[in-house]
Amino acid sequence: MTDLPSRPAGGPLLAPVLAAAVTLLAATWRVKRTDDHLLDEAVADGAAVLAFWHGEQLMMVPTHAQRGFSAMASLSRDGELLARVIARLGYGAIRGSSSRGGGDALRKSIALLGGGGCPALAVDGPRGPRMVPHPGALVMAARTGRPIIFGVAHARPALRLGSWDLFEIPPPLATVRIAYGRMEAPASDAPGTIQAACERLGERMRALSAALRDESA
Repeated sequence: MTDLPSRPAGGPLLAPVLAAAVTLLAATWRVKRTDDHLLDEAVADGAAVLAFWHGEQLMMVPTHAQRGFSAMASLSRDGELLARVIARLGYGAIRGSSSRGGGDALRKSIALLGGGGCPALAVDGPRGPRMVPHPGALVMAARTGRPIIFGVAHARPALRLGSWDLFEIPPPLATVRIAYGRMEAPASDAPGTIQAACERLGERMRALSAALRDESA
């Protein structure tokens, strides 16, 4: 079993402060959703893998809070901080990433899906390339037969950081648009099948992101 950091980055008080700040900020946004019934129906039907882009967490996390989803958090001290923040927003935490602890996180996610839970993860994290899905979400879906519900977000106005993921920060009173799509589970977890499914998921998510940006222009 991998040892987790005993202290989060920033000390014990930072997580509640950040959770409160994110909740207050999100409460000011005007959120517009497209095809959100896809998410509701998949959750009502049992479970789904929830996929989003890495730079859009600040919009996706608070707008899906308190629904019992479980989000991926790395084994780093920053990941420990994230796990504590999302716990205050009503999420479970699955510890691990594609670069560290990935096998354990995958097993926990598959078990979660088997019990009717929904793992949520940035499919192009933790280091990119941006908007190129990694195979983890597709493997989860293939091994459980559960669909992938993907969501993309765009805010106007927004501050975009110079990080690899162009992390997006909507200011107070911003309009946040979120659109959803559904992709059925791959037929198997064979490497070729998963790779093809990754490419299809990437194409569909990028197309949805482009449509959302055009709508917001």
